[in-house]
Amino acid sequence: MGRNKCNPVRSCFAYDKTDDTSVCKLCNVKIQDNHATNLMKHCKASHPKEMHEITEKQETASSSNSKNTTVKQRKLEDLYNIKISTSEILLTNACTELVTVNGRPFSIMDDSGFGKIIEPIIKGLGMKTGLSSEQIKSLMSNEAQLIRKNISDCVKDKLISLKVDAVTRLDCSFLGINIQFVENSKIHLKTIGLVELKESHTGN
Repeated sequence: MGRNKCNPVRSCFAYDKTDDTSVCKLCNVKIQDNHATNLMKHCKASHPKEMHEITEKQETASSSNSKNTTVKQRKLEDLYNIKISTSEILLTNACTELVTVNGRPFSIMDDSGFGKIIEPIIKGLGMKTGLSSEQIKSLMSNEAQLIRKNISDCVKDKLISLKVDAVTRLDCSFLGINIQFVENSKIHLKTIGLVELKESHTGN
C-alpha cells in the first residue's frame, strides 16, 4: 500500500529525496525517511501543541470523507420520481417481443426481478392488472387468430403454392410452411406454420 501523502503531519517537515530524510520545520531535527508514523512520533514527543492541531485536522478530514461516503450511499438508495413516455400497448408489445423476437421464455414475466422493474410502470399507467405469462400467451393467441383471418381473406379464391423451408435462429432449428400467391401482379408469401426441429437439419 502506498504512503498517505495527504497526512497533515507532513506539512511540518521538508523532505529531501536525495538522502531520504525529513527535516522538522519547527526544530530542524533530521528524521530518516518520510514515514508519517515516524514524523508523528517526533511531533508527539517534541511538539505536543502542534501535534494536537494535526490530530484535529486528521479527525476533520476523516469525518468529511465519512460524510461524503454516506451521501454517495444515500444517493444510490434514494427513490426518484421520473417521467417516461410509454403506453399500455407499448409495454405489452415490448413484453411480447421478449418472447417472440428475443427468444426469452414466457416464465420471465413471472420472475420477481422482472416484476419489480415493470411494477412502477404498470402503476404509473393505471393498469388494473400486471403482465403475467398467461396474459402474454392469451394476447399472442388473439393476435395469431387475427393473422390467420387476414391470411385466409388474402388467399380466398386464389391459386396458391406451398413452400417448405428450414431455418435456424437463436441456436434453434425450425421447419416453416409458407404459402405463395399472386395479387396485383406481385408474388406474396405468408407463413402458415412453424415447427421446432429436435435434430439438426441439412440441405439434403
